Amino acid sequence: MARDIEALTWKVLEEAAELQKVLATANQIGWDATHPRAEAPNYELAMHEIEDLVRELCHLWAAIGKIKEDRALAPDLNAAEGLELGRNEGPASPPLPAEE
Repeated sequence: MARDIEALTWKVLEEAAELQKVLATANQIGWDATHPRAEAPNYELAMHEIEDLVRELCHLWAAIGKIKEDRALAPDLNAAEGLELGRNEGPASPPLPAEE
């Protein structure tokens, strides 16, 4: 389950980055302008990227809702049973030194 969440999270981040790029271009050269490497005006590209992002957000939202539902039904389940949301794997960071 955690791997699914990680994959969905990366997909949302990818789509958000694509939308950010289109929005920046639209602000820079205009909403009606067409970038030389694009085949449509910026407003159409933005609409397409928003649709992609919303679709991926819905997938992620549903997956997180499923985890929430599973945890509500069996709150004693732990990460060893695969319900932990994705975290960086590896040893924990050492504690910060105390300020003097």
